[in-house]
Amino acid sequence: METGSNQREAMREILFRGKRVDNGEWVEGHYFTDQVSKGSNPCVDISLIRNDLHEDFEVKENTVGQFTGLTDKNGTKMFEGDILDYGISKNHVVFLEGSFGIINQSEQGSSFGSYDIDNGVIIGNIHDNPELK
Repeated sequence: METGSNQREAMREILFRGKRVDNGEWVEGHYFTDQVSKGSNPCVDISLIRNDLHEDFEVKENTVGQFTGLTDKNGTKMFEGDILDYGISKNHVVFLEGSFGIINQSEQGSSFGSYDIDNGVIIGNIHDNPELK
């Protein structure tokens, strides 16, 4: 069994991204939910914590996406909801049936293995650029 730094290097980075409720900016961090009360209505607070600043940001639940562990050909981190351009098709990143994959309007869905991910370029995301889907 491997121990020490070799074992840590093999672990994938668990990271999420979401749009802040207060100003609409994207933040990356660690996902958590908390039961809170806003006024007289109890609700679930979906938040991200950034380790570097130890700040808590409330984010819009429908914008939260997990980091896939992959990058596009420019080295940009790839998250659920990102839109990839391959020159001949545009696809967006999804998490279906226990794994990340890509899908476009003309397909049911494809695994990452069906495409050369290294040649795709992130051109937006389904939240900011729904017209690109």
